Amino acid sequence: MITPSITPRAAQRQDDEQALIAGKRRRRMRDALTGYLFILPALIATLLFGLWPVVSGFYESLKSGSPITNRFVGLDNYVRSLGSLTYVLLFAVALLFLFMGSRMWRNAWADQARRGISLWPYVIPGLLGGLALIVMLLDLVTGVSGFGAAPTGMFLLSLGLYFIIEYRNRGMTPARQRELFESLALIVVRGMLWIVARRMALDRALSVLPWAIVIAVLGSDLLRIVSRMSQLEHLKYVATPMVIGL
Repeated sequence: MITPSITPRAAQRQDDEQALIAGKRRRRMRDALTGYLFILPALIATLLFGLWPVVSGFYESLKSGSPITNRFVGLDNYVRSLGSLTYVLLFAVALLFLFMGSRMWRNAWADQARRGISLWPYVIPGLLGGLALIVMLLDLVTGVSGFGAAPTGMFLLSLGLYFIIEYRNRGMTPARQRELFESLALIVVRGMLWIVARRMALDRALSVLPWAIVIAVLGSDLLRIVSRMSQLEHLKYVATPMVIGL
């Protein structure tokens, strides 16, 4: 089979078309960059005088307000200002979780007969994760940090068990085994980073800029973990015991 040769004129036409496409792309990028540069002063002013006062004000409201110590107290100021309303809201949330948990459990129990996958292996990590979230919520509301890294460790253990159970149910292949190890390594390493950063923040050994970098790194990795969890095949079995635990 003889392939047709490209004449110099056709080659020149192709080069001209590619150059034209590249020029249009550069113009679009230049126009977009010019537009962003025009709105940059307004964006900076909005962040400095609109968003930053709200964020910093909320952060300061989580402190005691003492001129000497000004320690972190969580939502204790809001609890004192709301009084008994907090307990009424917590009781309402508890009833809501009881209702949601019972309905989700019935649906998952009926679904396991169709799928042939047992729901019981997911119960232990769900109870661990629910207990960890409750302890972390109490830590946030009361400002008491006596639990240390225990709730974070329990929650990370819950996530790791979820991934292990899910991948075992789906059947272990070399590719899935590699994904499982990557997910577990991501959970362990970033969890240790959060524990160390939290400890340093409580000891006032971590300034604002390093703390912001830590939050940015953990936020990006948390999105990766959430994205991988959203792709789990038995996500209903993951969510149901967690709600039951809560």
